[in-house]
Amino acid sequence: MRTARKMLSLSLVAGLLVAMTVVFQSNTVQARPKYKTVMAKTYKDNEQVKMLGCLNCHGKKEDGKPDNKKRNPYGVAVGKALGAKKVEEAEKIEEALTKAAAEKSAVEGKTFGELIEAGMAPYTAPAE
Repeated sequence: MRTARKMLSLSLVAGLLVAMTVVFQSNTVQARPKYKTVMAKTYKDNEQVKMLGCLNCHGKKEDGKPDNKKRNPYGVAVGKALGAKKVEEAEKIEEALTKAAAEKSAVEGKTFGELIEAGMAPYTAPAE
C-alpha cells in the first residue's frame, strides 16, 4: 500500500515538473498579430507588405528571421506614431500607420507611404 502511494506521489511530482518545464522553457514571443493584421488590411493591394509580415517594421537577424528587438526606420516611425507599447485597438494602429506613411523614408524624396503605394516595402534601404 505504501509503495503504491509512493509511486503515485512520485508520478504526480514528475508530471508537475515536466509541465512546469514545458511552460517555462517555451519561447516568450512578444508577437503583435494585431499589427500585422491591420497592416495587411490597410495595405491589402501591396503584396510586399503582406509577404514581409513582421519584417515591415523589424530588422533581420543573421539567419534572416525578424529581430523583434530591432526596428527599421519605418518601425521606429510606427512606434512613435503609436505613442505607447502594446497597443491593441485596430483604429489606433491604423492611425499610426497613416501617420508613419507621411514620414520621410530612406529613399530620397519619398515617404514611406509613397513606397507602399508603389508596391514596395515601407522600408527600402538606399542603394550604396
